[in-house]
Amino acid sequence: MANALVVLSSTAEDGEIEVRISILFGFAFLVVSYLLSAQPLDLVRFMKYSFICLLVGAVSEGYGLAIGSMFGVMNGSIIGPVTFSPLLILCVYGMGQTQLIEAHMSFLMSLSYLRYGLVGIANAIYGSHRPFMKCEEADFQYCHYQDPEMFLRDLGMGDTHLGYQ
Repeated sequence: MANALVVLSSTAEDGEIEVRISILFGFAFLVVSYLLSAQPLDLVRFMKYSFICLLVGAVSEGYGLAIGSMFGVMNGSIIGPVTFSPLLILCVYGMGQTQLIEAHMSFLMSLSYLRYGLVGIANAIYGSHRPFMKCEEADFQYCHYQDPEMFLRDLGMGDTHLGYQ
């Protein structure tokens, strides 16, 4: 791993190194988290998941760099969380109750890039005609969220398409 970082640093400028290292370590984290969460071993599904996660990470890094360049360290450490918190709240607002969301709240939710990332990740993992999930509990005969389409629909993401996220 150290040799790969030396090669990266000798052939690129500082900004390019940071992007390459972010992608490299982000992808390593995504491989581990995807495998440990027992998702189906489908390359297309994994690539969709990885692409969306890396895009959200890149936008978040750009957001942090923009705040860091506009404000000092002291003010940026306050402004960053203050401006990020509404995006995080709007990301999960109305989860499972999208039919009851008012028009103005729907508009505000559309301003959060984290919402698009969350919907995209959920569609990448549970959409695209995923087979039924296994219920590991032997005590129960009924498994409510065995059907991934019903799970997406109950989250309020049943009518969304991955290409629009």
